[in-house]
Amino acid sequence: MTKTLLFYNGDWHKQRPLKFSECFNMSTSELLSIFHSGNYRKNTGTFLMTDCLAKNLDAEYVLPYDFEKLRDSEANAIVTNAFHCISPNFVFDKEYWQKILNLNTKLVPMTFGFRYHHNGDFYLTKEMIYIFKQIAERNEIGVRGEIAANILNHYGIKNVRIVGCHSLFYHMNRKFHVDTKNTTIESINFNFNQCFSEYYQTHIEFCNTSLHVFNYFLNLYNSQNKSVDYTMQTAFMKELINYGNFTNFDKVRDFAMSKGRYFFSVDDWIAALELNDFSIGTQFHGNIASILAGTPALLITIDKRMEELANYHKIPSIRVEEFNPNKSIEYYRELSDYSEFNHNYSATYDNFVDYCTKNGVMLKKI
Repeated sequence: MTKTLLFYNGDWHKQRPLKFSECFNMSTSELLSIFHSGNYRKNTGTFLMTDCLAKNLDAEYVLPYDFEKLRDSEANAIVTNAFHCISPNFVFDKEYWQKILNLNTKLVPMTFGFRYHHNGDFYLTKEMIYIFKQIAERNEIGVRGEIAANILNHYGIKNVRIVGCHSLFYHMNRKFHVDTKNTTIESINFNFNQCFSEYYQTHIEFCNTSLHVFNYFLNLYNSQNKSVDYTMQTAFMKELINYGNFTNFDKVRDFAMSKGRYFFSVDDWIAALELNDFSIGTQFHGNIASILAGTPALLITIDKRMEELANYHKIPSIRVEEFNPNKSIEYYRELSDYSEFNHNYSATYDNFVDYCTKNGVMLKKI
């Protein structure tokens, strides 16, 4: 009998949604428990991807380092989300992945992708090439988009398939669609990536590329012409520290305190975004959650990683350099036409299901 294992800690994040302001009244130990005790709480986009797999795969959960259970399982496939954001700047544990591969089963990556440099460049280390070639000898590697596929092919890793991001199939409904009707905008879901604090971007680069986006929605909030909900994706302490980089700290803090919110359950997240008329921002999964809620979203892409996903799924998007603060929010809503996305959805859905089937990953009955 085919058996699938999923690297997952079994925690469906039952912590209720939190307002940013509530976090200030919590002890450090309580904040650490909420944001850092689980494997996926530091970044809500990551747990959206992982909870999607937990919801839809007919799989047994296993912790990544539970080698006793892994050895005894006789699984046909082990599914991991760990390769969704690979970078030479991160620690790549070749010994660990070799130990997993020595179990002589398929290691099936979901939403395999890279953290590109701002100019799109990327290179693989010898350790990465060695492990990825072994994976590709047993099964396909499902990558996020065309750029990731080309990088692997360049290094001689050929057994690759573009599958996009599986989080868009959370509902497992090939007829899913987003209403393209352009309604009046009263309530906006805003999300933002403060990426200058990590990876490749300096504070100066952040100010030159992304700050005008944040200030646009800060000003929209202050004008009180629209309701702007600010959905956060990274841990409270990290958000708070990063606000110190803004010269208008008091106004930023007021915005975050009044409108900032966290979600720890995908279903809670979707339910809340159903109340918004429009979603926009520089967080990929901050907008994917909105799409899952049936609320039109416009991606503001800040790197090639977001661009390749938007291109594959036909998600309406603009590059951050194209964002014009002088345009109205209605202008950006008009850009979020989901006709192509809806037309393309069943094909990408079928491709994902086929990827799972061909590579020994069991799905729940659909």
